[in-house]
Order: sequence, then structure tokens, then C-alpha cells
Amino acid sequence: MLKQIYRRSFKHLSLAVIIIGAGSFFVSNILLKGIFTATTYGYYSIVVTYISLVFVVGILGLDQVFIRFSKNVSKNRIETQRAQIVLAVISICVTSVLSSVWFHNYFPQIPVNNYLLFFSSLSMIGLLFLFSILRLNSNFVLAQLASNSWKVVMLALAGFYYFRWLSGFTNFVNIVFISTIVFFVICLWYVLHFIKFHFNNEISKKQIVVSAFHFFISLLSASLILFADRFIIENKFSIEQFGDFFYLTNFFLAPYSILQNYISFKQLIIFKKKFDLDYFARYNRRVFLIGIVFGLFLLITAIGMQQFGLVKFDFKNHLLVVILLLLTGTLRIYSSSINSAFEARVTIRILQKSNVYIIFVTIATLLAAYFVASSISMILICVMFIWLFRCFIHQKFLIK
Repeated sequence: MLKQIYRRSFKHLSLAVIIIGAGSFFVSNILLKGIFTATTYGYYSIVVTYISLVFVVGILGLDQVFIRFSKNVSKNRIETQRAQIVLAVISICVTSVLSSVWFHNYFPQIPVNNYLLFFSSLSMIGLLFLFSILRLNSNFVLAQLASNSWKVVMLALAGFYYFRWLSGFTNFVNIVFISTIVFFVICLWYVLHFIKFHFNNEISKKQIVVSAFHFFISLLSASLILFADRFIIENKFSIEQFGDFFYLTNFFLAPYSILQNYISFKQLIIFKKKFDLDYFARYNRRVFLIGIVFGLFLLITAIGMQQFGLVKFDFKNHLLVVILLLLTGTLRIYSSSINSAFEARVTIRILQKSNVYIIFVTIATLLAAYFVASSISMILICVMFIWLFRCFIHQKFLIK
């Protein structure tokens, strides 16, 4: 009995790590909102957005190519192509330089150490590729530790700042950057020490590059939906308003990210092995219903926390934005279910066709949001429309 309980608990331990990471991110943002000034919190929001962005897109879609064309043939043994590893190393180095230079030039008002900025960027991008290796090797807990450890560090730092054991925004950023470098080195040592790679020539270099390009386009469109609203709001409104929006997104969307990450994390491997249309339809309906119920729970929780004085932020003054964020969260977890099947099963030709539709609609809608939208609510409605269209296209091509 105890052995069975242990097995079931360990099976879902990766979910516990996701919850701890998201919970740490959630609590640290609440604490830091009351510690930093409005301007400093805005700077903090930009730094965290940058870290999240390079982690998602920095590997240029090669993480998805690795999952698709590599095989876990036995415990701690992965078959792949040498070209994949070479391309991954090159892309990590190049995008680290480009992204850190972009941040330095675009946000010169934010005090960061340029060397730490570069090496932490390299570490975050490298961690995503290591995450994919560990994931394919069924090291689900270690993979989530690689992805979420920096968020736990942020919670610890928020606690230190809350009790005034540390101070200064620059110190905060430097410690977060150093922690990402340390986690990268630890994960790299583990992968090199325990996992053996065997190379084959089943996939040509041309096919790897072409596949990586189309996965990158798909990833880029998803990243635009995830992060473009922040950059539009940062450009159209004040840094203080951007900080408030960042706080709201993390209060109401961070809990959804637990479900979103877990769904895509597990279902991609499940759909890669087997795809059943009836199961897919039932699972999607269940996910959507969970999203709606979860949104109501978050709304009631937020109002209750405000009434009891647990948070000082006035949610009622941003009620429309809050409701739109909850609907966006529901669409995001619904999309993650569809997208995990889409990435696992469709051909590169279908991926290419879907990218054309999605990129066109995404860019057109975001341009409308930038030039026409006059409020944060209108920008969020534009983002919701893109999520809906993305779900429709992916499901239509997948079933077809």
C-alpha cells in the first residue's frame, strides 16, 4: 500500500515542482509590489519578462525538433543526430549575444551588469534545451527543477527584501542572474555525466534546419501572443501602468500557467506515442470546463484577499481587465491541450500551412492593438481573438 502511494506521488512530483515554481512566482510578485516603488516594480517587470522571453524563444525552435526527431531508446540513452547538438550550441551562443545587446540598447535606464546579462541569457536559453533532453529521458522532476528553480530564488529574495535583510534593485537582479547561471551549470553537469548520446543519420541536416525554421515560426507566433501585450502596454502607457498590468497578469495568469505547463508537458509525450480523436475531444472539453471553474475561484479569492487586507491592490478598479485575463487564461490552457497534439502529430507541411495563417492574423491583430487600441482592455481583447484563432486553426488542421 505504502509502495503504491509512493509510486503515485512520485509520478506526479513534477506537477508539485510546477506548483511550487508558479506559487513562488505568484507570492514573490505580491511581496515585491509592496516593497519596490512603482517605477522600480516596472523595471523589475521588464527584467522578468525578458528572462521569460529568452527562455521560450532563445533556442529558435530546436527544442521541439529535438523532441520530434530524437528517441529515448533506454534509460539514460538517447539517439539523436549530431547536427541537432551542433545547431543548438550555435543558436544558444548567437541568440545570447543578440538578446543581451538588444536589452542593453532598448532598456538603458535599467541598471544591469552586462556580463551577468549575457551569461544569464546564455544560461536561460541553454536550460530550455537541457529541459528538453531531461524531458525526453523521462527525468520529469529534474526537467521542471531546471525550469522553475529561478522562481524559487525570487521568492527567497522577496522574503529577504521584505524583512529588510537585503536592499537595492541592482542587487536583486544580480542575484537572480547568478542563480540562473548556477542552475545551468548543475543541469549541464548532470546531462553530460549521466545521459549518453548515440548519433545516427536518420534525419538529414536539411530536414533538421527546415523543421527548426517552421517550429521557430510557430514558436514566434505563440511568443508574440504571450509577450506582445506587455511590450505594447509598456510603449503606449506609463511604466507604473505597465507594473500594475504585470502584477495583474501574474496574479491571475500565473496560476493558469501551472495547468498550462503540466498539460503540455505530459500530453505532448502521450500524443506522440498515440493519438485518439475521441480521447482528444473529451480531454479538451474537460480542460475548458476546468479553466472556467478555476477562473471563478481566482476571482473570488482575489476579492476575498482584498476584503481581508491581505493585498493592498484594488482589483475592483481593474475588474474588466481581470475578467479578460481570466478568459485569456482559460483559452491558454485549452490551447495547450490542442497544441501538444498538434506539435506531436502533424507533418512539417501542415505546420508550414498553419504558420502562414497564424502569423498573418497575429501580426495584423497586434498592429491593430498597437495603433488603434486606446485601453488595456482593448489590447487584451485583441490577444484573446488571436488565441481563439490559433485554437481553431490548430484543431482544424490536426483533425483534417
